[in-house]
Amino acid sequence: ASAAEAIQGRLAGVQAVVSEGAPGADVVIRVRGGSSITQDNSPLYIVDGVPVENALQVLSPQDIASIDVLKDASAAGIYGSRGANGVILITTKKGRGKGKITFSTRLGLSTPSLKPKFVNKDTWLAMRQEAWEADGNTGPQQNLPGGLTLAQAQANPETDWWKLATQTGFSHEYNLAYSKGNKNYNAYIAGVYSKQESYVKYNDYTRLGLNGNFEYKKIKNLTIGVRGSLNSGVNNLLNNAWNGGLGLSMSTALPYYPV
Repeated sequence: ASAAEAIQGRLAGVQAVVSEGAPGADVVIRVRGGSSITQDNSPLYIVDGVPVENALQVLSPQDIASIDVLKDASAAGIYGSRGANGVILITTKKGRGKGKITFSTRLGLSTPSLKPKFVNKDTWLAMRQEAWEADGNTGPQQNLPGGLTLAQAQANPETDWWKLATQTGFSHEYNLAYSKGNKNYNAYIAGVYSKQESYVKYNDYTRLGLNGNFEYKKIKNLTIGVRGSLNSGVNNLLNNAWNGGLGLSMSTALPYYPV
């Protein structure tokens, strides 16, 4: 999970809402509400003193030491117009103590909150027969969708399209970090790999991240620091709603169609 997902409901006055239920969906963060209907209302993110766009989307929770939020006029006073929507100050972890390796993992399942109810093949054909006769026709119905005859539709095995298109999604995340520090230097490096599957087949999001924080303090009154991060994400998504995706497919995939 990203840091944006981890802070949901944990920071007073900060709204964190997932934009949609798809894997890897953006989390919309609002500190001072929505002040504009035409401009971006996202807050300014400062990571270790450096502005970083959408920092909470790319940082892992285990790499963050603390988060502070500026949501009053002081934000604009310090950071100017960029802080008009609030400022989120993020301090990342640094190496401390003897060399230490930490590992954590997280597992999860994804299932639909509500399964739609579908009529079976025989009920669908019976309802269409009633509509056929109510339209002034007589005899067995003709011109079935898909170009099949009534005899073919009745002979075909019933197809459960919901079962074929969905699954129990499995999500897993692995975090590995190394930390070490003393009065002369400190080092912290961490990596994360995660894959999140949707309950819709072939919908998934894979993320790989690497974060490093190094400081050298051998010279009096001088600290040399280097911080870097590398993140890669691959989002495999089917077209949604009625844009040629699952919604359209399942509404037109009738129970007598063969696989």
